[in-house]
Amino acid sequence: PGPGSTYSTWTDSGKAAANPIAVTAVGAEVSIFYLNVAAKTIRRLKSINNGASFTDELVIALGFAVGAGAGIAAAYSPNGNIVVFYINAGADVSWTRKIGAGAWPGLSIQTVNGGITVLAEMATCGQPDNNLWPLAFTGNKATGDKYVWLSQYNWTTQTIAATKEVTNATSATLYELHRPFLGADDQ
Repeated sequence: PGPGSTYSTWTDSGKAAANPIAVTAVGAEVSIFYLNVAAKTIRRLKSINNGASFTDELVIALGFAVGAGAGIAAAYSPNGNIVVFYINAGADVSWTRKIGAGAWPGLSIQTVNGGITVLAEMATCGQPDNNLWPLAFTGNKATGDKYVWLSQYNWTTQTIAATKEVTNATSATLYELHRPFLGADDQ
């Protein structure tokens, strides 16, 4: 699809829908990241024509643990930097990042604090300052209570800040908290 597209035609990626995915774009460049759970890899499909076609998949990280939730999130910043996060187990979040056209380094890992027992899902988005990347998480504490938390990833220090609780639901309620979403400022 191009800028005037009606998005009535889609290209099948040929990838199994059961794999957790993250989609992000900047300009005409579109990236689909997904966890290949069986192969323990994070893979990327890249388009430079608004998603009309995608290059062959690229393995950007391999040999990692995958938790039950296996949430994944990715975002570009306006300068073309990109970061990919995934939940690998409990409250552990791993990430890898690419500066412009550079290479993908190995994975980094950090336990997200705040009394979190299990992270289930996450979201991120790039920001115009190219340094602080907001994060949103859903998950549980040991009590079984369900939460939504906000945090941020600092590109310079390569750390995830302490979480801030947004809302919660006790384990006794019928509420489920899913599908966090963040949108970037348009500056």
